[in-house]
Amino acid sequence: MLLGHSYAGVVVTGVADRIPERIFRLVYLDSRPLPDGNALVEAFPSELRRHIERQVEELGEGWRFPMPSWEEVSYMASLEGVDDDHLKLLRFRAVAQPFGTYTQPLRLENPAREELPKLGILCSYSLDQVQEMIASDNPLFRGLAGPEWRFVELPTGHWPMFSRPEDLAELLLDLPSDAPGR
Repeated sequence: MLLGHSYAGVVVTGVADRIPERIFRLVYLDSRPLPDGNALVEAFPSELRRHIERQVEELGEGWRFPMPSWEEVSYMASLEGVDDDHLKLLRFRAVAQPFGTYTQPLRLENPAREELPKLGILCSYSLDQVQEMIASDNPLFRGLAGPEWRFVELPTGHWPMFSRPEDLAELLLDLPSDAPGR
C-alpha cells in the first residue's frame, strides 16, 4: 500500500505508473492524482500561483518554494484540529521544496496503474463536494470517477495525522488486505 498526503498525491501517482506490480493499493490522504501532462501549479487559482511565484523569486532564490506563513497555509489548506505544538513541529520540520516539483508536468505511460484499487481519504472536502467536482467534468477530477475508487470521509483539517491520528490509524489498519498472496 502506498499513501500520499497533500502534494505527495503527485508522487504516489508517478510511482504507481513506474512500478504498479509492486503496489496493491494507492491511498490519497486529502489529496488526489494529477492527470498525465499536468503540473501541480496549474491546479492553483491564478492569484495564488502568482503569489507563490513571487515567493519563489523573492525568498527562494528563484528555485525554492519556501514554507509559507501559517496565514498563507490556512488559505490553501484547513488547519482545523492542529494546535500550536503541532504547528511548531510542522515549522521545525519544514524545508523549502524545489519549485520545479510544482512546475514540471507529470508524465504517465503505464495504463496498469489505472487498475490499482484507490482509496481517497477526504478530510478537507466532503464526499458530496468531491462528487460535484467529479461531475463538473473538470479534467483535474475526471480520474476520480472510475470503479477502482472508494472514498472515506474523515472530517477534520488537512493534517489528520495531528488532528485525528487514532481515527486515521484505525481507518488504515481496517483496510482489507487484498494484496496478491496475502
